[in-house]
Amino acid sequence: MFWQPIPHVLWQADNTILHNTLLAIGLSGWALVFYATFLINHYDLFGLRQVWLYFTGKEYTHLPFKLNSLYKYVRHPIMTGVFIGIWFTPVMTAGHLLLALGMSTYIIIGVYHEEKDLVHTFGDRYLRYIRSTGKFLPLPNRIKTINNTTFTAES
Repeated sequence: MFWQPIPHVLWQADNTILHNTLLAIGLSGWALVFYATFLINHYDLFGLRQVWLYFTGKEYTHLPFKLNSLYKYVRHPIMTGVFIGIWFTPVMTAGHLLLALGMSTYIIIGVYHEEKDLVHTFGDRYLRYIRSTGKFLPLPNRIKTINNTTFTAES
């Protein structure tokens, strides 16, 4: 009743190659989200483990801090995928822009608080991880270090 679409087109890729390229990049962002969720515990990610522990009368314990695959390069690959998915679009309407801005703000605020919690939980180990790994994009010198197999967050 109160929700109304805002269909005003702000930009549109009329060129077929550009349209398909933007669509492919955006869809690859959502594929990145899907893939990155499998790199961590789904039950913990979606809150099911917490509920199960509560119902079985067990106290919640944090999962161990481990780095695998994308998490060696980027601290928040799920959020990186969401950024790519919402911003790389062949048609940007005013409504989509409002969604993208709102989601981006929400992600930045959420990641700020999440990282504070992770520092509290994992301490110096997570602080070393922060210094050696990009938040949403890989650090250029970090890729070189990984290829030479030197990694400081594990130490």
